[in-house]
Amino acid sequence: MVQKKRTNRTVKPSRPEVRGISSRTFDLLSFLIPTLACVIGYFSILGIGFLGDDFGALYWLNRGEMAYLSKSHVYFRPLVFLSFALDQKLYGLNAYPYHVINLLLHIIATLGVVELCRMMIRRRYAGMLAGVIFALYPVHPEAVAWVSGRFDLACGATLVWSFVLYLKSKVTASGKVNPAGVASVILLALACLSKEQAFVFPLTLILYEIFFPPDKKAESRSLRVRLLRTIPWWAIVVVLFFVRWSYIGGFGGYVPEGNEHITILSILGNLTIRPLTFLFLPVNRSIMNAAGLQSAIILGLCLLLPLCVIYKASPRLTGFVIVAIVLNMIPTIHLGLAGGDLQNSRFLYTPSIFSSILLASILTSEMPGRLKSFMQIGLVIYLAAMLFTLSTNLGPWIDAGKEVAKASESTDALVDQYRDKWGTEYKKIVAFDVRRDIVGAWVFQVGFPEMLKLRNPGLLDEVEVEVINEGIQEYEDIHRMEFGLENDTVAWLYVTKDSNFVEYETE
Repeated sequence: MVQKKRTNRTVKPSRPEVRGISSRTFDLLSFLIPTLACVIGYFSILGIGFLGDDFGALYWLNRGEMAYLSKSHVYFRPLVFLSFALDQKLYGLNAYPYHVINLLLHIIATLGVVELCRMMIRRRYAGMLAGVIFALYPVHPEAVAWVSGRFDLACGATLVWSFVLYLKSKVTASGKVNPAGVASVILLALACLSKEQAFVFPLTLILYEIFFPPDKKAESRSLRVRLLRTIPWWAIVVVLFFVRWSYIGGFGGYVPEGNEHITILSILGNLTIRPLTFLFLPVNRSIMNAAGLQSAIILGLCLLLPLCVIYKASPRLTGFVIVAIVLNMIPTIHLGLAGGDLQNSRFLYTPSIFSSILLASILTSEMPGRLKSFMQIGLVIYLAAMLFTLSTNLGPWIDAGKEVAKASESTDALVDQYRDKWGTEYKKIVAFDVRRDIVGAWVFQVGFPEMLKLRNPGLLDEVEVEVINEGIQEYEDIHRMEFGLENDTVAWLYVTKDSNFVEYETE
């Protein structure tokens, strides 16, 4: 018997056929339409400007203190900090290019969702629809519209493409070098250098191997063998974790106020109820006053999960998505994730990759006759509701940008008015009633001192700037006793309701 010599070959997954459209044209549309959805959904962010933490990052980068910036915030995110440093070198305080880069990262992540869905769901239009859903997901404004949200964008974009390349490496016959696998490991390393959430991503690969064993008997391998294939991904995560540990001297991270005491119930809630609620009900309930419209949107979203069972969307996919969301929330369980105004929803950027694919699977499920027509109409309504909800959720971020711009101009006028006194007669600037956020959109209570110094380079280097929210008289009394400050050495700034800063005359 003559044995045929085995050769290494790549098995290319077949593309779903679409009547009347060539395969190449359909592939192009599958990427083009979600890209247009990103641009349509987020073109308004380009004029927002810098907000909150943006000023702090730019100030310390401007001083060449990247190491201080990382350690003081107990972060290890050198890739994104390097991108900020490059942006600052090229564009200075012009926020427009920073937002363009954020939008480009969102587009890259969206295209990754398209390709990942096409590989996981062999159903026409599923990948395109998953991309459109991800592009317009109303839970994303904090990550995309806020310059500091780039950490989540970079992490999500590199992780989704790492996953895509991991799946491609699985259909490539074993050999000395697997280019797709090598590229996947490299992208995972970049994700770990962007944000800590990426360190748990190999758990998602293990989850995939458990939920999706090979279909063909010829390709069948034991679970143990398949899990051993993930060792390179685990290796890079372990190495980078110890590099991070050495750099910041421990786990790092921070616990926000009010979350110091973590209980079993809070952990369970932050891992399950809260992320699932805000992923599948992404409505900013602090600003949605149209009760009827809000109810209609929520009702439509609530119907999607039952449809998964009724119309035969894959139970395996459903289980994979739910558990993947939980796994990718592990690094952020202490943060509370999101509130009614979707603040901190940026932590849901990576988990929304999986929920977008599940929603696309539900909405492209096979249905009998007349129900299919109703579902097509419902799909159009659903996407329109997503776009409307996205624009509503973006509203506070646009308002925050306008407020910061207006307040910045008024502070510039005051600083210029007393230019000759800074550092000599006036040793300190104290501002009070500075807004922290607008229903979840960061303003500049955090970052106000850095904003003043960035906008007035060299002038305020020797001047202390502080933001307070307690009463002025109490503040004056405390500081006179503790620090011996005289009234005439402090410039008091008060923020009026129309976002202007004025000088407050103390008695």
